[in-house]
Amino acid sequence: TKLGGGVEGKWVGSIFAGFFAGGMFALSPLIWLYSLQAEVFALNDLFSSLLVYFAVRFNETRTPFLAYTGAFLIGFGLTNQHTLIFFALPIVIWALSVAHKTLLTPQRMGILIACGLIGLSPYLLLFPLGTYRPLGSWGQTGTLAGFWKHLLRKEYGTFALYSGQDGQAAQLIPATFRYFKHLTTDSLYVGIPLLLFGLFDALKNFSSHPSFSPALVLIGTWVFYLVVFHSLSNLPIDKKKIYLGIHMRFWLQPHILSFLFMGVGVRPILLSVNAWRRVVVVPIILCCLFAQIAFNYKSLDQSQNFHILELGKKHLEFLPRNAIMISQGDMVTNAMRYLQRCEKYRTDVLLLDETMMTYKWIRDVQGPAMKRWKIKFPNELHSPHPFKGGYTMEEFLKLNGNRPEFPVFKAGAWLGDITGLPDSGVPSWHTIPLGVYQAVVPKGVTYPTDVFMEHWYNNEIFPSLPDHYDPKYDEYSWEWLDRRIVLEYRAKVGFHWANLAVETKELEHLMNARENLEDVLKWEAMAHGHEKESYILADLHNAIGMLWVHIQHYYEAESPEMIESNKKVAFHFGKFVQLTPQQDKKNGQEKSLVDYINKMGEFGGLIIPADQYQQQRKDEEVAKLQQEERGRKYLAKQRAAAEKMAMGGGQA
Repeated sequence: TKLGGGVEGKWVGSIFAGFFAGGMFALSPLIWLYSLQAEVFALNDLFSSLLVYFAVRFNETRTPFLAYTGAFLIGFGLTNQHTLIFFALPIVIWALSVAHKTLLTPQRMGILIACGLIGLSPYLLLFPLGTYRPLGSWGQTGTLAGFWKHLLRKEYGTFALYSGQDGQAAQLIPATFRYFKHLTTDSLYVGIPLLLFGLFDALKNFSSHPSFSPALVLIGTWVFYLVVFHSLSNLPIDKKKIYLGIHMRFWLQPHILSFLFMGVGVRPILLSVNAWRRVVVVPIILCCLFAQIAFNYKSLDQSQNFHILELGKKHLEFLPRNAIMISQGDMVTNAMRYLQRCEKYRTDVLLLDETMMTYKWIRDVQGPAMKRWKIKFPNELHSPHPFKGGYTMEEFLKLNGNRPEFPVFKAGAWLGDITGLPDSGVPSWHTIPLGVYQAVVPKGVTYPTDVFMEHWYNNEIFPSLPDHYDPKYDEYSWEWLDRRIVLEYRAKVGFHWANLAVETKELEHLMNARENLEDVLKWEAMAHGHEKESYILADLHNAIGMLWVHIQHYYEAESPEMIESNKKVAFHFGKFVQLTPQQDKKNGQEKSLVDYINKMGEFGGLIIPADQYQQQRKDEEVAKLQQEERGRKYLAKQRAAAEKMAMGGGQA
């Protein structure tokens, strides 16, 4: 705001225009939101604002000192965020052209380059730190090749936002249109007219006084950023709103100039109606700023938002000591990383990012820091698909997954899932959902029912859900993704619990499992209720219907409870048939059962006859008891190893 006022005051000659532009900018939803986050974008906006300020000042004085300061700021700012170059390049070209007699000498060009390099000097810290990086740090910066690769973000894509195969190219026009649509609401709908007036007035002044107006360079910088950034951006913003939310973070920079030109446009508009007087201007400006607060405060008040923190904590809280957590997904991984690095919470847990494991440097640079967990890498780097020099997750787990003192858990999907491999690329292993994470155990081993039930009943294993109807947690936000993750794992745990409830033969567990799945169904219906077909809604209805099939074995034939249970079975299986995207299921046994119950009217018999039901349960129980016995031995070894390590000071 202060920088905006300084620019407007110097350029327009009115602090009121600066106060309006800076205030509307600072209180706009996009700027407000990212001013509250520990991200690079707010600091990048500071450097961008300083560049604009120094460009206006340099336009007045053309002194080398301001040019040297600008060169240092550019270098220093680039150590924070690379997109600053889209602001810096037009300003540098303009400054060298308008002051070529002053700056284009060998001595002063040398000083300018030196100032820029001094600004970039924090990058040099990556060399000494690169030989033994903290767990979770990116890249191998201790070598010249690794440093250069890291500097240019080659592993992710230089000046690219997305490394996935479904990137979206050629989006200059639609993405720019989205920007101006968003700018309209960010400025309370008065911004676009003011912007147009400001651009017109700035160009008019430039045509009258080309040597003294900074309009050309600022408009050029604004246009250059919008065109170049939107040409390079490859996020699939039309496929998921969360990607558009990520894309929007890079609109903070052009917002600086958009709101600056709105401030330029205030004065000519009010002059045209003879209202450029303090008694008129001040109330109008204050009303606009208070309107920004009034309209945006509820959706931007983050004072009670601890959802991502809770998500990270629930991933770590119940893990056994010295566990290995293999994670996948930025938000989940970074939530846990924050707790470990900043709050020193559960530092005994090794957090292994499966995506980072696909780079050779994870073994070479961070491998030594994993000695406590005795991690062995089968080869140079991880890949779901076998190749020379690589290793699969199956091979990694063979070396590291069956050690009781270092039990393995999974957060997020396996990369093998994402690439469509059968058995998720880990055919000898399976996962047991224990909350927002899963235990990784050999196939043929499962957690005993009583152990799982104790874990479920005695612990708050899930974080609170962000309110579906709260505008601050819309589909553009990370909290929306948080809600999707929590609901996905509530469903996974619910399905597992439902199976265990059937095995316990206790009505209380069956009813509790049903109520849990019905609660998940309620939340999922908020998100997917408008869809004609939905895997998750269909699966939830199917699971609840099956629970009613088991529950009814506790009711008397032809009783009101039995008749009601069959109505529930017909309703949920009917919904399953309606919602499942699997066409072969739409005319399967569920449809036949629904048709039969509806035809019978008030049907009071069992869906599965009692003798058949008992035999089926008996056959399943034998196999289950064998798996549970192996699971008890597996967990007993974990406990014994943990006690032994605790007696030895917790070190492996």
